[in-house]
This record gives sequence, C-alpha cells and structure tokens, in this order.
Amino acid sequence: MKIFQSSIKKEDRGNVSQLFNNMTIEQLQKISPNIEWLELINTFIVDKEKPVTLDREIVVIDLNYIKFLNEIIPKTSKRLLANYIVWRVIKSKIGMLDSTWRRLKQTYNSINLGHPKIEPRWMECVAHTHSTFGTALSNVYVKNYFSIKEKTKINEIVWQIRSELNETIARAGWMDEETRKHAMDKLDLMNFRVGFPDELLDDDLVSDFYEN
Repeated sequence: MKIFQSSIKKEDRGNVSQLFNNMTIEQLQKISPNIEWLELINTFIVDKEKPVTLDREIVVIDLNYIKFLNEIIPKTSKRLLANYIVWRVIKSKIGMLDSTWRRLKQTYNSINLGHPKIEPRWMECVAHTHSTFGTALSNVYVKNYFSIKEKTKINEIVWQIRSELNETIARAGWMDEETRKHAMDKLDLMNFRVGFPDELLDDDLVSDFYEN
C-alpha cells in the first residue's frame, strides 16, 4: 500500500516534469543507491557484447516512486519484495484473462489512471501480433490485398507527373537560371514511394529480418 501511495497522484499525471526525467544511469544510481541499476538494466539488454554504461542517458518515470522504493527496500523482507514482484507480473497480464478479470482491470484503469475502458480483446491480440510480427503481417497483407499491376500503373503515373513538372520548370519564363537549376535539382532529389517497398514481397528478406 505504501508503494502504491508513493506513485504520482492522478491529478499530477499531466505534469510532464514529474512523469519524465532525463538523467544518466550514474545520476539515477546516486539518487537510489540501494538498487543496482546498471546490473539490472544490462540484464534486459539483448546484445550482451554491448552493455550500457553509467554515462548512458535514460528517461526515468515517476522519480518520487524511485526514491521511495530506494528507502523502503532495505526495510522490507525479501519475501514481501518477492510477493510484490509476483503481484506486479500478474497485474501486467490480467488483460489476457477472462472477462471477469478484464472488467476489474477496466475499473482500476478508470479510477487510478483515468482510462475509462480497455480495448476489445481482438484489438489487443492484433496489436500484440503486429508489434512483434509487423513486417511479416505486412508481407501477407500486401500479397492478399494489393495488386502489383495497379502499383505499377500508379508508379507510371507518378513518373509522368514528375516528367511534366520537369518540363514546366524548364519552360517557366519567370524563373532565372539559378532558380530553375535549384528547382530541377530539388526535383531530382525527390523520392516517390507508392503503396509499399518492393522488398516487402521478398520472403527471404523478411525471414532474414527476423533471423537477425
């Protein structure tokens, strides 16, 4: 309960200065020396050959909570701390349980966070899948719902527009040569992307993306 009460109050959640604090890991370590931040953060780093260092800048959310946590850890039994961690893990997964638990989460979010509702389950499933397999889903979606022929036609139209614009600039009597050259150079540097990148249709490239 003390930990919960130390979190930012609902009325202060719009205060950016309380929510987001930029600092280095070293600064955070000095503020809360009872927590081994560098070791903890590096535990979650995928590339173990490139660990973060004390001079790495991070964003700390709810600094008062961190300070309170630093004070209460030495005074709290390991069993109670372990129970709290387990509770936090369970809380983060409540949305994946049945409707009874999802309604409880909705009530909690409404009272404490100001979020009146949670998304329908199907939307959460789509969001989770897309966040992990976004490129693969795009590959399947494009193959099923986009026409390569139509994309080719649109590309041709775009290049025709570009060619016409190039001729219009060349014929523009109100431009001096320096301005005309600048406009031509700018047109040459413009990239046109229609629909989706061609690489998205390459199954081998998509597989390599997830392999690496």
